Amino acid sequence: MRALLDAYRADARLHAFLTAWSATPTGSPVGLSGVRGSLKSVLAALAWEELQRPLVVVRSDKEEAAYFLNDLEKLLGPGKAFFFPDSYRKPYADRDQVDNANIGLRAEALERLQRDRCIIVTYPEALAEKVVTRKTFGSKSLRIARGDKLDLEFFNESLFDMRFERVDFVEKPGQFAVRGGIVDVYSFAHGHPHRIEFFGNEIDDIRPFEVDSQLSEGHLAAMTLVPNVEDKIRTEQRESLLEYAGQESLLWMEDADFLVDKLNQAMTSQKPPTWRLMGAFDPWSPMRCIHQARTSATCFKDEPMSQKPPPQERSSHGKA
Repeated sequence: MRALLDAYRADARLHAFLTAWSATPTGSPVGLSGVRGSLKSVLAALAWEELQRPLVVVRSDKEEAAYFLNDLEKLLGPGKAFFFPDSYRKPYADRDQVDNANIGLRAEALERLQRDRCIIVTYPEALAEKVVTRKTFGSKSLRIARGDKLDLEFFNESLFDMRFERVDFVEKPGQFAVRGGIVDVYSFAHGHPHRIEFFGNEIDDIRPFEVDSQLSEGHLAAMTLVPNVEDKIRTEQRESLLEYAGQESLLWMEDADFLVDKLNQAMTSQKPPTWRLMGAFDPWSPMRCIHQARTSATCFKDEPMSQKPPPQERSSHGKA
């Protein structure tokens, strides 16, 4: 896949597009036309690599977002793109019908945005749910590393303060178990629990492990413990994902008017109703934006290129 990205990276039209995007005032859209199939994912991956900024990709629905994420993972490898779903088992459900797996994915995306530039792939129903602010997220999470001096009793109390539940064996996010100088913790921001070994008051080792087999999978130098930041009972100040991502972030979307209408519908359908957008680009105002449009100075059409373009895998559902 690296050869494919390098082939497109050498195309002059890509550089013209990236130059135009970089020079566009913050909050203003840049149109891109003639992009079909998985070429959208290729260009998004290259834009993220070349412009060195966090990128938020908004697709029309959950399925579209999942396809786009799959393309990015194949192009860039693991640990670069993250899925940001809605937290409910079904749209607009009651607070007791949340999906713990989705809450974990949301927490993972927020944690990576907190400390690293990455790509977040989402859709309107997920954007409609506000998230805790960066400041609140930082105060609610705990970063630990091998070699840290940390009293075991203080660590246990910290987990209780973060609303982790003490159990005999961890099975799901939000739980921890203590056996002598070993603490097993299942953070909401990770797909596996972690085993933290203490030597006195010093963290000696951090290892992810499988719940069923209890077998470890390598070693980590550091990790961040994240509680359930999507707890609807909490009353902390909240903001949109786009605000959380920050002013230096880039936004990639298709058919802006359609997405804003869908986002407004999702917001007003929540219990209780949340904020509502009043203009086509109000939600994107802190960011540099790109949307697919019919008119653009930078077009990727069906013209011969120096390298054979990738096959079309899926048809576009927006404007081309």
